[in-house]
Amino acid sequence: MSATTSAAQHCSIDATRRILRNSPSPGPVVSKLSILDSTVARFTPTAAIWLYDKPKTSQLSHTEFFENLGHALSQTLNDYPHFAGQLQWATPEQFKDDAVPRHLGRLVVAYGSTRDPGVELSIATHDSKLSDIVPSRAKRATNLKEWNASRFQQSDFLPKTKIALMSLDAIDGLPSMAVQLTSFKCGGFGISAMISHPLADAICLMNFMYSWATRSKILLGHIAATNDLSMFKPVFDPIRLDQIAGLTPGGLPDATIVAKARALPMHRFNWWAEDAPGYPRGVRPASLATMPPPDELQTTELSPSTYPPWPTWDMSAPVDHVQIRFTAAELTRMKEAAQASLPDDIKSLRVSRLDAILAHIWTSMNRARGHEGKLEQAYLNITLGLRNRVDPPLPETFVGSPLLLGYVEKPTNEASSAQLGPIAGAI
Repeated sequence: MSATTSAAQHCSIDATRRILRNSPSPGPVVSKLSILDSTVARFTPTAAIWLYDKPKTSQLSHTEFFENLGHALSQTLNDYPHFAGQLQWATPEQFKDDAVPRHLGRLVVAYGSTRDPGVELSIATHDSKLSDIVPSRAKRATNLKEWNASRFQQSDFLPKTKIALMSLDAIDGLPSMAVQLTSFKCGGFGISAMISHPLADAICLMNFMYSWATRSKILLGHIAATNDLSMFKPVFDPIRLDQIAGLTPGGLPDATIVAKARALPMHRFNWWAEDAPGYPRGVRPASLATMPPPDELQTTELSPSTYPPWPTWDMSAPVDHVQIRFTAAELTRMKEAAQASLPDDIKSLRVSRLDAILAHIWTSMNRARGHEGKLEQAYLNITLGLRNRVDPPLPETFVGSPLLLGYVEKPTNEASSAQLGPIAGAI
C-alpha cells in the first residue's frame, strides 16, 4: 500500500483520561488573560502532530511507553498549571478596576481547584504502518519533495476532544487542552497536542512540547536531569503585556500609541454587522458570547471597521494540502534573487530567507489563479509575533498568544510579478 492510501486504514481510541499536575496546588487561582490573548478567541486551536519511527533502543511496549509519557505530561503541567484549568468569559467584577474595564470578550482562566477539567489524554491504535500513511523523511527530502498530502487524515491523529473555544459559545466545562498518543503496527508512534489559541500560540506550544519531551527522556533514563528545563521555564504573566500599552485606570489612551497601532496594516472587520453582504446567520449564536446587550450596543462607539468579505469565503471550494520541501541552496538563491531585485527606494532593506520564500509562494499562487493583468487588490496575511517587537521585549518563554495578523496589500498584477524583490521588500 502506498503512503496516504486510506482505504483500509482505521484508527481507534482505546482509552481517555484527564491529566492534572502531579504536585499539590497552592489553591484556586483566577488569572486574567491579556487583551491580545482574548483577540484570538475565534482562532482555530493551536495544534500539531509528530510521527516517529519505532525507537531503536527502547524495548518498552507501547502501553509502558505511553504510561511514561503520561507521567511526564503530569510533571510538565506543574509549570503550566493553567493548561489544565478552565477558560471562562470574564464577569464585570473581574475587570471593573482595570485600565480597560470592559469585560465583554475578555477571557480568564481558573485553575488549581478540584474542579479543574485537566488535559484530556487519548490513547489510540492505528492498524497501519507509518510507511502506509506518510512517506519517509528521506523520501520527502529527495524524490518526493512535492508531496500531495491531501489524503493524510489529520483527524485520525488529533484528539477528538471538544476543547474550549472551538466555538465562542462553547467553553463551560470543557478542557482547554487535549493530547493523543497513537501506536502503529510497525512499532512507530504519534504524538499530537491541541490547545485553545488564547492560552498558547505556536511558539508557546513548542516550548511546552520541548519541556514534556525532556521530562519524558529523563523518566525513561535516556538522559540525566538537565538544566535545559530551567532555560525553558515558562513566564505566565499576561498583565505584563497589557502594561506595555501604557494604559491607566480612568485615563484616556495615548493618542500617539493609538495612531501607531492604527497605522499597522490589519483587517479590522465588524463581525457583529448582520447587514453585511453575505452574512451567514449561523455565526450569530457564537458572536453573542462577546456582544453587549442590544440597548448598550446602540450607544457604544465602535472603533473603525469594515464588513468581513463574507461573499468571498467559499468553504466548499476544493483544497489540496501539498508539502513542498526547499533545500538550503534553493532558499539561498531565492533570497539573493529577491535582494537583487529590490526597488530603488527600499534597496537598503535586508531580505530574509523567509521573506523570499513567502514572496515566491504568494506570487506563484497569484499567477496560477490567473491574476496577471488584473487591477483588484490582493492580500497576504502574516502573523506577527510580538515577544521581541514590544518594548521592553518579552522572553521567548512568555506564555500565551501575543500576536497580531498584519497584511501585505498589492494590486493583483504586482502580486503576480516574477520578480521577488518588490514583494519580499513589502513583507
